[in-house]
Amino acid sequence: MHLLGWKQDEIADVFGLDRSTVSKNVKKFTSEVIHIQEQFYDKHKPVEEIAEFYGLDITTAWAIILQCKSDLERFSIFGKSEYQDDAPMLYNVWNFAKNDPRLGYYDYAGRIPGQIIMNLLYYYTEQGELVVDPMAGSGTTVDACLIMNRRCRAYDIAPTRKDIKQLDLNKSKGLPDEAMSCDLIILDPPYWDLLKGLYAKESVSSLDLNGWLEFMQKVSINCYNALKEGGKVALIIGMKDDTTDTNRFYDLPYYCMKLFESAGFKEVQRISIPLTTQVKSHHDVEYAKKNRIMLNINRDLIVYRK
Repeated sequence: MHLLGWKQDEIADVFGLDRSTVSKNVKKFTSEVIHIQEQFYDKHKPVEEIAEFYGLDITTAWAIILQCKSDLERFSIFGKSEYQDDAPMLYNVWNFAKNDPRLGYYDYAGRIPGQIIMNLLYYYTEQGELVVDPMAGSGTTVDACLIMNRRCRAYDIAPTRKDIKQLDLNKSKGLPDEAMSCDLIILDPPYWDLLKGLYAKESVSSLDLNGWLEFMQKVSINCYNALKEGGKVALIIGMKDDTTDTNRFYDLPYYCMKLFESAGFKEVQRISIPLTTQVKSHHDVEYAKKNRIMLNINRDLIVYRK
């Protein structure tokens, strides 16, 4: 949390500690940074071994090791792996077959590859800038911000960890004060009712289409109010096909585009981040063959500027 830009009194609040205890821990943590880096760079010890010795989780250990490194150095040391062939991605199609297990909780519905967030941070933010994720889910954005040295505030209707605060966007009047004047907002909402039943029961995935669109309209306005001038919002959204007798196609990215433009945003980039074919069941495949239907694996990352 300290590395993510949280104030000491906020950290104390979360863990039920007094501020002086947090201050001592931060000082101890800061003094150990050089030793942790020495273990990695000079003694070539595995990150897992270093993390265990200092009582750290893997992502925090990596964040310490990467301190004072440029974005490209961070990609070279951390990012270029079996989970990411190109670091950073150089074209506007980002195809990741696997989730990097170091970024975000693994067992979470709708979890996206953390490599997407890392690349997004590289292209649309600078180190030290404030990133906000009001639909933080598994914490992928939080972990990517740690690795890329961005400050981060994360919220969710049903938080899974202590560095994510509780917030119901459908009921709130806007983003919290600490999220205001941010540089980038990342939105990864439910693709309407695509995964209905896997999210929290209060999730907007249980709404009808009109209700979902009203929610997204409210979100677009709240994002516009929270961003600093020139700030950006990145929306991850997929189309939805209906493989039932209706065979209807829902162009959710197009619907959202109209809402965000109405809120005052200008579109600056559209990146394709396709799903893998494994998201479709055997039943879907057989039904599509029989009825001459193309199954949808399109997913867009649309970047808007205030």
